[in-house]
Amino acid sequence: VQASLPPNPTVFLQKTVAPNSVGFTEAVFGNLFALVTLPTRRDIAETQFQAAQLRAIEATLRLTADVRRQYWRAVAAQELVRLLNEARGSAEASADLAKALGQSGAMNKLDQSRDFAFYAEISARLADARVQEKVEHERLARLMGLWDRGSIYTLPARLPALPAKLTSSSLIEALAMERRVDLRLARTNLEIFAKTLGLTHATRYINALSLGPLREYEKVVTDGQTPERFDRYGLQITFEIPIYDFGEARTRDAQETYMQAAHLLAEKAVNVRSEVREAFIAYKGAFEVARLYQAQVVPLQNEILKQSLLQTSAGQTDVFVLVQDARTRILAQATALDARRGFWIADTDLRAAIIGGGIAGRTDGAG
Repeated sequence: VQASLPPNPTVFLQKTVAPNSVGFTEAVFGNLFALVTLPTRRDIAETQFQAAQLRAIEATLRLTADVRRQYWRAVAAQELVRLLNEARGSAEASADLAKALGQSGAMNKLDQSRDFAFYAEISARLADARVQEKVEHERLARLMGLWDRGSIYTLPARLPALPAKLTSSSLIEALAMERRVDLRLARTNLEIFAKTLGLTHATRYINALSLGPLREYEKVVTDGQTPERFDRYGLQITFEIPIYDFGEARTRDAQETYMQAAHLLAEKAVNVRSEVREAFIAYKGAFEVARLYQAQVVPLQNEILKQSLLQTSAGQTDVFVLVQDARTRILAQATALDARRGFWIADTDLRAAIIGGGIAGRTDGAG
């Protein structure tokens, strides 16, 4: 808005006193050069405003991506608490049974200790998971700017299942080049510098020119008679004489600034393509790992624990093997949960790499 307004006029007043006369000078003039270049300056200001809008959009997308990542962490932490709570229930029942068998003499002290140690280990993991769940929830509430998260929102009990198929990689680079907000911002900055360079060239020799009407009048007193007034009218022009500075430094500075913006745009384009490829590699890899745990590792550990329980009940193996198999199964379930969380975070990173918002862990603003 300010750049759209014409320059303010300047008022010049002068009074001179002589023994028999008093002189007055009045002038109003404005920066003619600023008025002539007003359309160009307004155009530059409009482009600068567009750049400010893009910076605001980029900041919003970055916050959105951070909230989405933290959402997956909070949901995963909540699901881990539920998983460990169920495991502790089973371990507690096993420990109670071991205690009863020990009192009857059907189980030795070593096997009882193994059951008790397993229960204590699961309890410690559960306590740590509950603390982490609260931490993740508070981080999510802080990112969303909520005063009391408990009364405002609730989270689902578990992470969503893996998608049936992955996002195609054939068009993600082209989409990123078209949609990335930081790339659009770099193009807008280059446009600003190009327009500024053109204005600098136009004002290289003279960048200050003022023009306005001038009036002078003088009152003269002769031998005590009535003062006689003499009026004169004219035009006042002021401008800068480029004796020492012909604008070469300003022009060179504008040229180098423009070239810097051009190279930064080229760098940003290269980085965007690389970032989206990197994000897709992480996205695909996280999907494969999570699917492997979901389809093979966890089912196999469930089957191993089932067979171990049958053999222990039949007296073919001791309790130590059962405890180890139960611990391995819980670890596999927790790792599978972490793999699913990693996939959804990688999915968020891929979205951010395509439209803007930054990759997880990046603090340099390049993402």
